[in-house]
Amino acid sequence: MLQLKKLQHFTKCTFKICKFNTKVFMKTRIITYSLAIYLCLGLNSCKEINSNLKDVFPMTIFVDSDKAGTDSIRLSKIAIKIEYIPLQTTDSILLDYIYHFKITNDFIFIENGLDLLRFSTNGKFINKVYSAGRGPGETLPVCSAIDEEYNRVFVFDRDKTIKIYKTNGDYLSVIKELINPVESLPPWKIEYFENNLFVALPQRPGVKYIYSLFNLKTDSIIPIFKNKNQYTNDQKSKRPSIISWDYCYQVFDTALMFKERFCDTVFILNRKLEVRPRFILDIAHKLEWETWRDKGMFNIGAGPPEGFWVHSLAESKDFLFLILSSYKRPKIFVIYDKGSRKVELSTIPDFNSYGSQVYLKNDLDHLVDFPVFNKSEGYIFYYDECLYSVIEAKYFKDAYSRATEKNKNSSEYLRSMESVLSSITEFSNPIIMKITLKQNPIKGLFERSNKHN
Repeated sequence: MLQLKKLQHFTKCTFKICKFNTKVFMKTRIITYSLAIYLCLGLNSCKEINSNLKDVFPMTIFVDSDKAGTDSIRLSKIAIKIEYIPLQTTDSILLDYIYHFKITNDFIFIENGLDLLRFSTNGKFINKVYSAGRGPGETLPVCSAIDEEYNRVFVFDRDKTIKIYKTNGDYLSVIKELINPVESLPPWKIEYFENNLFVALPQRPGVKYIYSLFNLKTDSIIPIFKNKNQYTNDQKSKRPSIISWDYCYQVFDTALMFKERFCDTVFILNRKLEVRPRFILDIAHKLEWETWRDKGMFNIGAGPPEGFWVHSLAESKDFLFLILSSYKRPKIFVIYDKGSRKVELSTIPDFNSYGSQVYLKNDLDHLVDFPVFNKSEGYIFYYDECLYSVIEAKYFKDAYSRATEKNKNSSEYLRSMESVLSSITEFSNPIIMKITLKQNPIKGLFERSNKHN
């Protein structure tokens, strides 16, 4: 067994920034990596170009959950354009509500039960990426990652192997090395980044690394975020009543952003595999780790604890978007404008334990309001300066039929889509909504977030 050297390069922050003190045991063939983790000033790529803006990273952002308004924020506050992508409906392709999908430059990948379906960017069905099962070339998927450049899909199988497919469905090969051999649990999410698999594990006893990378070239493991949260001796041997699942990461072209639920810091990993703090989030009424561990994770007989946590995030060129979740209060959508430094929060009046959605008021074409996260899970879908969401066909049909003819024909885009949108019925597949985000008129205020070097 080879032993990774301890990763020792720490920087003190005003808020708790988890130190990296890593000791990983691997198989003989796994190559030793020594990764210098720098917890210091912000991201190389987000250069300050405008001399009047003295932005220093990490940025500290205060979010007061008490100031969340129940009046819907106008869509025009953050967006300049809205589009609708009806997913093709056939007898063999019938979709329920879509909880998870991934956008690339050329395709939309939809998770539908055990299947991963590939659609064109205008919603035409292309193919099923793999067959679910235990036969040759088949898989029983847990999660998957997409390599857009080489049109590959990596599927983490329940047998703890990685099955690799072409996006057209051709089976390529299998990776049998464990991508996180020091853990007793499989990952709940993987993503592709710079010829690595980004591996995310939930917070629970026995998990040493919340986030790590598996290098596809060398079959080696690179820890990037050690689990510093402690358990009592009694808790270490218990199975939690509730295992926390978060969506606090975002993959750019050449950078990857992530946050652990109970850590105040949002980190960014660049293509040199340097980890640095990007944002420090000061959340009022935050759910603290010890509170959750002792009053929620193992026993919720007295009811779930109070407090918010950051459930999902997305950073664009000019905005940081957050979803705050709570066990007792409705979810909150947070907009941080990096130019004005202003924070705006939106929520709904009534709490629903299944996670009722927060909508942005559609004042662009006045057809359908935009749900900023998916139902129940509270996940933001972002890609290339656009936010995406899902509208069920029945809801869209009702909204479109109520719209005035003036609104239905208010733009060349809507006029060109009239035959498609008017043909949607309550039995159609869901519709993907796409909004193009505003960009600050001061050119170069921040470099594009997905071009981090």
